[in-house]
Amino acid sequence: MLSPLILSTLLMTLGLGTLVTFSSTSWILAWIGLEINTIAIIPLMAKTHHPRSIEATTKYFIVQSAGSATLLITACMTAWHSGNWAINPSENPIISGTMTLALMLKLGMAPMHFWLPEVMAGLNLTTNLILATWQKLAPMTLLIQITQDQNNTSILIPALLSTLVGGWGGLNQTQTRKIMAYSSIAHMGWIVSTAPFNPTIAWLTTLVYCLLTSATFINLHILKANKITALTLNKQNQTSQVLLLLLLLSLGGLPPLTGFVSKLLISTELVNQHLAMYLFIMMMTSLLSLFFYTRMCYFSIIMSPPCPTTSMSLWRTPSYKPLTLINLMSTNLFLLTPQMLALFTLH
Repeated sequence: MLSPLILSTLLMTLGLGTLVTFSSTSWILAWIGLEINTIAIIPLMAKTHHPRSIEATTKYFIVQSAGSATLLITACMTAWHSGNWAINPSENPIISGTMTLALMLKLGMAPMHFWLPEVMAGLNLTTNLILATWQKLAPMTLLIQITQDQNNTSILIPALLSTLVGGWGGLNQTQTRKIMAYSSIAHMGWIVSTAPFNPTIAWLTTLVYCLLTSATFINLHILKANKITALTLNKQNQTSQVLLLLLLLSLGGLPPLTGFVSKLLISTELVNQHLAMYLFIMMMTSLLSLFFYTRMCYFSIIMSPPCPTTSMSLWRTPSYKPLTLINLMSTNLFLLTPQMLALFTLH
């Protein structure tokens, strides 16, 4: 285990890397921020010294190194053609496509998604929380910037493929970590589908996704549920089981929960862009994701045996009061959608 000093240093370094990428206007600084992120999370992934975590860390390092190298090469090619290092959409379709694929590799989007479920299956739930949320922000920033004024087909097809792979791949999974990995792939598809048209909706959807995924991982950690069958075993914290039910339905995008915000806004934007058939296919693929969310709810609530009278008393149950706010936000922000949109459109 890591000491508190080293752990806090690594977490601050993670934040620094993302902030460097956020504030950078050149590809060199953006690449440096991505590398800081990668280097900082490696010790967090390998801290358990288990063979599976070491394997997952090695896979993650190799994949991220390949993505960073590809991104740096395409950035050099962009600077060669344009004469500067500014982060702008490239007019060369080969450079633009290669750069998009490199960022998709870092995000774990289809067709560059094969590493994500295997890596997340070898890590604990707290590290997966960082990997599925915070580590997505920096590459998503760059992807949103380079997809502006770009050929929409080059980004819409991978986005549709991500929703299909995320829904189809999670159907036969029994590990909650792999289920959340395929959930991440599907959500990345929804976010990227609207990035070329409305970055504001893309960022709001990213925020909602990070909020819902963080709350889900925290409740899974409380329930010690590495497999969906483990959801029926922990009866000392029934509050987390009920909250997990709401969070999973919110991830599925059911109204009136918070997850419906992103689905509604993206659907409206795609209809305005005359992509109704594309939206229909995405909605059909999202039903696959809703199936395995519902299956987790089934194991969590319906199949749970009655709580015996010999169970742990409430006063001895660990308290998680700081999680109250994040759980409330993950389920009750739908009515504040206009306010959130207004906040994101402020300059």
